[in-house]
Amino acid sequence: MHFEVPSWCRSTTRFSRIARLVRATRPQTLFLLDQAHIEFVADGYPDGLSLLGRPNFNCVLLRTFSKAYGLAGLRIGYAICSEGNRTGGRKGEAPFNVNAAAQMAAIAALSDQEWMKSAVTRVVAERGRLASRLSALGLRVADSQTNFLFFRTAMPGTTLAESLLKDGIVVKPWREAGYTNWSRVYRGDTGGKRSLPGFGRKHHRRFAHRDEFL
Repeated sequence: MHFEVPSWCRSTTRFSRIARLVRATRPQTLFLLDQAHIEFVADGYPDGLSLLGRPNFNCVLLRTFSKAYGLAGLRIGYAICSEGNRTGGRKGEAPFNVNAAAQMAAIAALSDQEWMKSAVTRVVAERGRLASRLSALGLRVADSQTNFLFFRTAMPGTTLAESLLKDGIVVKPWREAGYTNWSRVYRGDTGGKRSLPGFGRKHHRRFAHRDEFL
């Protein structure tokens, strides 16, 4: 069973919910806890490491170098688990594993925690500024514990994405039932001239008049 911790942008997710789920499953169930954004989580948020070794809870933590460490192109991550799960996982290992260059880069990244923490600090600060500016436009913005924002408009996300793309802004529209008016955005280049809030101000009158954007 796989799910992300923290779950999307929900800072209210707590491990007590996981405990209830564990009690409702079979003892042999293996839980995969996706912690791809763990470095962006606020202080005081529960860490999946606290779950390892708990009785009656068989889990593997999955983490990546693609987010906070900036090694997305190398496609490398790691798992934290018991010796038994490590041995079992090796049995299903693909013949062509992570290449040597990616492994060397990952080791170097782990040795430079100062750079990673500095990068995370910048991303979190920019995330907060962008969230405030989107909220000021009247958009609903979910609380984020990741490197991106999840926000809702009255128009379908696909329509919004097409409009933004004309101004050179890329967002990812969500297509799952119940979330088709939500979009995901990440602002990586703070020096860029194009901005989502800028687009909102530019087209606010047109969207507000049609009651689509807000």
